[in-house]
Amino acid sequence: MLQKGEELAWVSKVMLGHSELATTLKFYAKFIPDENKKRAVFLDDERTDSVQNVNLKLESM
Repeated sequence: MLQKGEELAWVSKVMLGHSELATTLKFYAKFIPDENKKRAVFLDDERTDSVQNVNLKLESM
C-alpha cells in the first residue's frame, strides 16, 4: 500500500491498527517511495507574491 502511494497515517491506523506512526515507520519505511517531487510549492507562490508587492510599493514611491 505504501509503495502505491497510500498515506502513511491511514495505512498505520486503519489497515495495520498501529497506535503510533513510529511503529509503522520502524518496519515499513523501506516501502515508502523516495520521490523527487517538488514539495511546498505554495511557498514559492507566496514568496513571488510578496516580492511583487514590494516592487509595486517601490515603484509607486
